[in-house]
Amino acid sequence: MAGELHANCINCGKCQHPMDVDDISLFCMECAPNEAPCLKVCPEKAIESIGGAITLNKNKCNKCGECTKVCPLGILDAIIK
Repeated sequence: MAGELHANCINCGKCQHPMDVDDISLFCMECAPNEAPCLKVCPEKAIESIGGAITLNKNKCNKCGECTKVCPLGILDAIIK
């Protein structure tokens, strides 16, 4: 997946996909944490706000896909498989 861009990605640099460091596989700053739809719909609370960025903790994620339905950029589609 490294180097691949999602179809909706405009390469703005606000969202990055670091290697699995401390089980965080997403670092996104597109949405404000209090408005992030993915954070609101995650039943496992695997999507969290850390320092103003939206993160996904793969250890908590059950891959239900609810977040992929509401992500405005479609970033989570490639991560939640």
